[in-house]
Amino acid sequence: MDSAGFFHFQHAQRGRHRRFPAQIRPHLSGDLGHAPGCQARQRYGPLDHGLDECGGGRPRPGGVEGGAGNRARRHSQDSRRARRALNQRDRAYVARKPLHTFRHHALITAPGRTAMEYRNALVTGASKGIGAAIVESLVAEGLTVHALARNNDALLDLRQRLGPLVRPLAADVRDVEAIAAALGAAEIDVLVNNAGGLATVRPLHEQSAEETAEVVALNLTAPLQLIRLLLPGMIARKRGHIFNLTSTAGSAVFPGTTAYGAAKAGLSQAGRILRFDLAGNGVRLTEIAPGRVETDFYLQAFDGDREGLRKRIYSQQRPLHPADIAAVLVSALRLPDHVDLAELIVAPSEQAAGGQVYPPAPQR
Repeated sequence: MDSAGFFHFQHAQRGRHRRFPAQIRPHLSGDLGHAPGCQARQRYGPLDHGLDECGGGRPRPGGVEGGAGNRARRHSQDSRRARRALNQRDRAYVARKPLHTFRHHALITAPGRTAMEYRNALVTGASKGIGAAIVESLVAEGLTVHALARNNDALLDLRQRLGPLVRPLAADVRDVEAIAAALGAAEIDVLVNNAGGLATVRPLHEQSAEETAEVVALNLTAPLQLIRLLLPGMIARKRGHIFNLTSTAGSAVFPGTTAYGAAKAGLSQAGRILRFDLAGNGVRLTEIAPGRVETDFYLQAFDGDREGLRKRIYSQQRPLHPADIAAVLVSALRLPDHVDLAELIVAPSEQAAGGQVYPPAPQR
């Protein structure tokens, strides 16, 4: 929410009910200038009131005369003074609260248990790009984040930058036994399956068997194994949220990505089945399918040519950035626990999948 949204309730029009976030309501006290016997106070409580409910907004049909008119005018003046006092109190309260308290007004006021009862997260592929942005966003929400990647130095740098809520976990995402041993008794509430890889961008028949196997292991087998590892604890605690970061390549055709697209499509379908199996257990599952994001994801496929990668993929159109994906994830996480954003496609404004190929027939 932008800064103007913090005070949208200060500009409520005359005669409309003024409503305030639940977290603000307990901090404001007093009668706030209601006239004796005003029914709006009993009907809406001391903070939700409108002038016309108490006779001070607009005249009743037929007009008001004598003492009744004077009382209405006095009440209108009292209400205006009350509004000014209320605005001052609101501003003082907002000034004392951290920014993230008001970041999502709709989430603050929504009924039910909030998802930020979550305490511990595991984020794979956490050393850079989307993973590092997600770690940063979750730390900002107050979660302890077990950041998993193979590059221990990069994880230590992340901890140095973000603080002690980051717990570096240097391991290969495919080594589930090592990950389980490193986590120990940690109760993971949020699992972010972000790690993945694409070694080459070329047709399947031009890939080696090892390249194909590696893509499937990284993008499908490893996420499923981590879900299998952590789900029993989430179900026992009746609390958890799994995020599978797939790709638009799992639902659209991108040439040269057969194994990668198949693995991401498989993870997407696995998520749908898991949501059916998990219904009623208190565990949510969200698939986020990003389009083109400016990261080093394709760097290996470009033989380490970072400048060539930038010119070829990121220079002409506006790609997404890692922080965009992290913001979407945290927004889904902060929703009340009876709400699950099951599937999300996040694409750049200039990217749309489609098209067809219709080459000439082969000459025999």
